[in-house]
Parts: sequence; structure tokens; C-alpha cells
Amino acid sequence: MASQFVHLHLHTQYSLLDGANQIDPLMQQVKSFGQPAVAMTDHGNMFGAVEFYRKAREHGVKPIIGCEAYMAPGSRLEKNSHLAHNDYYHLILLATNLKGYQNLIKLVSKAYLEGFYYKPRMDKEILQQHHEGLIGLSGCLSGEVAYLIGQKDLAGATKAAGEYREIFGKDNYYLELQANDLMLCLQTGKTINDPNRMKFDTDQLYVKSTDQALSEFKEMPTAVSNTVKIAEACTLELALNKTYLPQFKVPEGLTRELYVEQLAMEGLAQRLKERPSSIPELAYQIRLKEEIAVICSMGFAGYFLIVWDIIKFARSRGIPVGPGRGSAAGSLVAYALRITDLDPLVYSLLFERFLNPERVSLPDIDMDFCMDRRDEVINYVIHKYGEDHVAQIITFGTMKAKAAIRDVGRVLEMPYAEVDRIAKLIPDDLKMTLDKALEQEPRLKELVDKDVKVKELMSVAQSLEGLARHASTHAAGIVISDQPLTEHVPLYKGPKDEIVTQYSMGDVEKIGLVKFDFLGLKTLTMIQRAESLVNEGRPDQPPLRVEQLPFDDPATFALLSSGKTTGVFQLESSGMRDLLMGLKPDRFEDIIAIIALYRPGPMDLIPDFIKRK
Repeated sequence: MASQFVHLHLHTQYSLLDGANQIDPLMQQVKSFGQPAVAMTDHGNMFGAVEFYRKAREHGVKPIIGCEAYMAPGSRLEKNSHLAHNDYYHLILLATNLKGYQNLIKLVSKAYLEGFYYKPRMDKEILQQHHEGLIGLSGCLSGEVAYLIGQKDLAGATKAAGEYREIFGKDNYYLELQANDLMLCLQTGKTINDPNRMKFDTDQLYVKSTDQALSEFKEMPTAVSNTVKIAEACTLELALNKTYLPQFKVPEGLTRELYVEQLAMEGLAQRLKERPSSIPELAYQIRLKEEIAVICSMGFAGYFLIVWDIIKFARSRGIPVGPGRGSAAGSLVAYALRITDLDPLVYSLLFERFLNPERVSLPDIDMDFCMDRRDEVINYVIHKYGEDHVAQIITFGTMKAKAAIRDVGRVLEMPYAEVDRIAKLIPDDLKMTLDKALEQEPRLKELVDKDVKVKELMSVAQSLEGLARHASTHAAGIVISDQPLTEHVPLYKGPKDEIVTQYSMGDVEKIGLVKFDFLGLKTLTMIQRAESLVNEGRPDQPPLRVEQLPFDDPATFALLSSGKTTGVFQLESSGMRDLLMGLKPDRFEDIIAIIALYRPGPMDLIPDFIKRK
């Protein structure tokens, strides 16, 4: 490596509210400094690891995946109330290779699932079990060695350093140097926690150039050259183009491909018996064979079997299941397996929109379940594939324009009324940014130009806007893995103790795990309740079954044409009700057209469509 310095201790925006580096600008900065590598060491987590890895590679920078771990002073399992909430030390861990990355995943997952007490804590016991492929750095002033030196316990510090050196190996543990706060304590005889000690408030915590680093550590040039030595020891290659489908067990003597073909052919015969079609049966047989050939050649037979099995379970328990939506409705195999409930040949739906050998991507079937009983379906999946193979998916809330203004205003101690007035000038729009607000609202721009304090507020808020602010659980996504999840992805514990991946939905897919969307729809719950009430009210008549309702019922179309559609999925907005009253639908294809037209662009054609109707 030609450069003489590499950042090995660096927090990104994924150190939630404790780091402000967004990854694209960070990579541009590192590249402009000519630094060949950079590490990511967020507090206690690996949330951004895949994004960091990909974007570093795109910029020609070597990514070093790490974490600033919280180390329990004793056992991670000890969570007594007498422990102070800050009773932990910091330790930097860097993955040198794939084994180190996999060990880091296991350590970070155990810190959340086993050691969480105010913070996700590891201990020396699990570090010893999973140290292979990792380099340890002693950390900041909250590191165990630095803290004990600050407490004038040199013997304790030496002992701790020795323990870490023993765990990592003599060439894989380094003492970290930072700002000269510690040196000042040693010079002045004060401890780190002494409120009266001499202290420099620092504005130096930013991504520095190589020249700056060389200048600031000129007394200890080996400390700078060691960063390069460590970076050279870290070479991680992640396979981002494999797929790890969970293994669906099929009856003995069958392959997954043969089993899906058998089920689809039996299912299609049953469907055509229940709902006779004017289209020749041969057309169905040809289409089914073509689809099965594509599904099997792309390696997705297992995926279809998993979805089929989940939906079959829900139906067997009387859990309402949606009729299917999106491009999956174009698949005759999905219809034959009762994954969807719409005959794609009757409505000329294209299978190629769903799966296309020329554009290889995983199938994506959204599964809609009754909102009240969605958890039963998730529990079935956990029971079938194993608790350590199934998790929900994390999502990150970001700091939006108004929130950034309000938060920064509070920190700058500006009067609440003034901050509130500024925030209210930002137009209400989900995609609004502060830059857009300044363009669209002249009063806001005038305030910024006239008032220095407001200008500072806007400047700081702009730098924080878009940062990840908090982690929560995705409303629908579930991931099912072929091996225990911690072979692939670090885990996190959600607010309701649910197990969640530390990687967001896009990153989970990039590392080859398959996500399944389990949506809980209140509409399905409501339909089932209505069906039950009707049947309770007329016990002496054949029961009403929603799935058997005809698609040509005049009373239904009269109701839709009246615009009385509050509570009807996708047809209840005021604009949609106006469209229904204007178009007066009288066949199922009209409903398809309405939903297709009601979006930006095609909306402009609605008046012509109504006239032609």
C-alpha cells in the first residue's frame, strides 16, 4: 500500500445518533486522500457492513469490516440491577478474512441476544471462542487498558492487555493512540473522570488526510505505519451473487423439481374442475409446462414449495389469505398451487413479468394474511425451519427535514416557538428535503439569509438530514435461511424481543438470503368477520364463501359505481371514489383498469378512458 495512513476506528451513521458519516461521501473523501483502505467500526453493531463493503469496492477502496464492541467487565450474562448502565469497556474488532467476518457476526449477534444490558455486550469468554480471523485494538479512553491507566492501575492495565494479547495472538492485538487526553492525565497526575482535570475540548473528530495524521503523530511514526500494516492484513472477499434457499424436504424418491411439477399438475386439474374455463385445456397444459421449465431451470422449485407450504398451512387453520397481488398473479403455477387466486389465462396475464430467464432475479411473492393471525403463520415457519433459521428484517428510520430542524434547534438551545415557526415553513411532503424547502418557500430562504442563528441551524440540519436515526422491525419481511442465520447475517433483538437481522432488506438479499413478505391486512380480517356474521345470521342456508362469489354480480358493480367504497382495499380514497362514479364499472376488467390508471402518468388519460367507456 503506497499510502502511509488508514483510518481503522471510524463510526458511520449506523452508530445511530453517534456518528454522522454517510457512506458515499465517506468513500469519496477517503479516495481523494489517496488512502487505500478504510475500516467501519460502529458501536456494537454491523448494520451498515454490506453497504460499506459494496460502496468501498465501487470507489476502489479496500473495505475493512469491524465493530467497536462493548465488553462486559465480567460475564455478559450478568445483568443485575447493581451494575451501572455504563459498566462496560470498548474494544475495536477488525475482520482480517472471511472467517473473521463470520466470527464477528457471531460475536455481535450474541452480544444482542445474550449479553444485552443497556448495551449489546460481549465478554472474554465468547471472544476466546470466536477470535480467529480478528484483530483487536485497545479502543478509546473507554477501552479497558486506557481506563485502568487513567485510574493509575498500571498493573491492572498490563494484565488486561496481556489477556487480550493471549486471546488474539501476539501479532493481532494493538494499543490504540488517539487524542492526547490520556497523556495529559498522566502528565498532570489527574484521572480521566476528574472534573477539575486539564482537558482540551476537541474539534478534531473527523476523517483526516494522511498528511494531517503524519503531522499529529510525528513523535510516533510507527503508530501511523502500523495502520497500514493492519490494513494489509485485512482482506475480505464476500460472495454477493449466491443464493441460500432454505432446504424444503420433499417426499422420498422425489426431487423438488418433480414434486413442484406433480403438485402443479394435480392443482391445475382441480382448479379447472372448480372453475371451468372457455379457454382450451391444451393451452393450460402448454403454459404450465413452459412455466415449470423456467422455474426449475432457474433453481426456484424450492421457493415455490416453501410459499405453497406456508399458504397451505394458513388455509388449513382457517387463517384468511389474500388472493395474490403483483406480478406473481401472472403465474399459472402459482394459481395451480393456490398461492394466487386469479386465473392468469382468463385475464391475459404475462408470466414473463414475474420470472424471466433473461433477467435473473429471485421471485418475489407477497403473501397477505389476516392481520390478527399473521403471527400464527410466522410461528409455523419458525417451528418448521428452526428458530435459528428464521428472523424478521430490520429497517432504519431516517432523520427527515422537519425533524432535523427541530432536533438541531433543541440542541442549539433556540427558543421552541422560533424553531417551531421555522419547521412549519417546510412544506408537508414525504419526499421533502431542506434543499427543496429552500427552493419552494421564499420565507424560509429569507429567514436563513437574514438571521445568522437560523443560517447555522439550517447548515447543521442539512448535514444531519437523511442520517439513520433509529432501528425498527420491517412490517412484512421475513428471512428464512438454509443454515443458522448467524452463518450469514448478524442478528439484533427488536423492541418486542423479536429476532431481527442487522442488515436491511436490500442488503439481506445481496448476501444471498431469501426474504418472504408476510403482510398483515386488516381488510382480510374484516372480510372474514363479515362472512362469519352473514353465516351466523342465516344458519339454515348454505354458508356464504367469499372465494365462491361470482365476478359478474350486478349489485356489486352498482355499489362500486355509487362511490360508497370506504373500507374497500385500494378503492377508498376520495379520488378513487370520484373515478368509480365517473366510470361506472360493470365488469371485472373495469376494476383492473381503474387500479392500473390511478397512478401518476396514466392518471392524465382517465377522462378519455371514461368517455370511451
